[in-house]
Amino acid sequence: MTIAIENTTWKAEHSDLRFGGPVALVVGNAPLFQDFHCSMEGQEDSQFVPDMTPRVYHKAGLAVYECEAHLAAAPGTRLHQVLRYGANHFRAVYDLSWAKGAAMTAPVEVASCTLVGRWLRVLAVPRGTTPDQAQWQPIGAETLVWEDAPASLLVEREDGVRLEYSLGFDLWRWDHGLGITSPSRMELVPGAEGLALRHFVAIPPPLPEPPEGEEAPLGPIPEARQYRFCTMVAWSVPTTPSGELADVPVAFAADGRLDTAQLRSLELATQVPVIDFQQMPGVDSFRRLAPDGSRSAFCWECDRVLTLAKKLIRQVAALGSEGTLVLRGLQPGFCQEARHCDKKGALPHWDLEDIVTFVNWCHAQLGPGWRLLVPQKDGWEDLPSLQGLSLPIGFDY
Repeated sequence: MTIAIENTTWKAEHSDLRFGGPVALVVGNAPLFQDFHCSMEGQEDSQFVPDMTPRVYHKAGLAVYECEAHLAAAPGTRLHQVLRYGANHFRAVYDLSWAKGAAMTAPVEVASCTLVGRWLRVLAVPRGTTPDQAQWQPIGAETLVWEDAPASLLVEREDGVRLEYSLGFDLWRWDHGLGITSPSRMELVPGAEGLALRHFVAIPPPLPEPPEGEEAPLGPIPEARQYRFCTMVAWSVPTTPSGELADVPVAFAADGRLDTAQLRSLELATQVPVIDFQQMPGVDSFRRLAPDGSRSAFCWECDRVLTLAKKLIRQVAALGSEGTLVLRGLQPGFCQEARHCDKKGALPHWDLEDIVTFVNWCHAQLGPGWRLLVPQKDGWEDLPSLQGLSLPIGFDY
């Protein structure tokens, strides 16, 4: 089965006979990557026993692919996968259920793939930093290893195409893995078929040789429960200039909403309303919490921030069915405030995925007649997922 947006240059190919994928993602006339997969107990997910027929449906302007399967040797160990495709990206959610008493005898990989073609360099963005603080590394014949998986990995091919591989909001889950080893490990492995991107959430420690005549130990036994992991993949796309229109910053009223009188006075044919979300009223607990206890910009994993922001977008939607809107204050960042994730204490997370999800919602709320511009800074403008925020999400609204 093929997932594609009309009049765009990419398509994702999934098999309707096997779990997982995409089998390949093609940009232009060339495959970008292939064999997007998970691996457990030495088996790739294509060898799992399907528990449901893979299905594709459209929801809120996105194409959603869903499937579920289990290990033949351990039916209680199963994997449920949901991919949500937007304009130039997909967000992946994996729910891995581990069977009670099952030992882990081989590394567990989630969302690994093989990049096709000749890849020249890579930019790894560690947590707590911005892309302009990172350095590009050349890709040669040697394997590149990150023992602590970066928040984002940006890889560039010889034709200039870029692939972004970013962790989801749930950094603490990647840190925990299956409770055996942490944090998650990422590798780029050059090979005859391309550049393998391998992402490990658990690697069993080496086991001692058993005494002669005794059976070898089976390996560590993860807790029998469901483990969730989120990630996002995006690819570079052509962008168009914004044109010559007059930006008009919209003021906030005393109640925290946009100034209604100013909104209604705008001439949308020649004027562009600008919303700076960092100027929204909100308490400190809505903001990102650094390890040193300081607060900064709003965290987009916080439901209260999203609630406030969506009210503003609904105000703009009421102006009409066409226009251009500039959204400022949507740079990603890192946070420790566990309440944003409905947890207690300190919990590492970040909001790139939440920002992409929110802007997708804005496209669906405003409709195809509106154009969104989401300026970035500090090197975030180089990430394809953020470059593509101005693009219509493309599937049925």
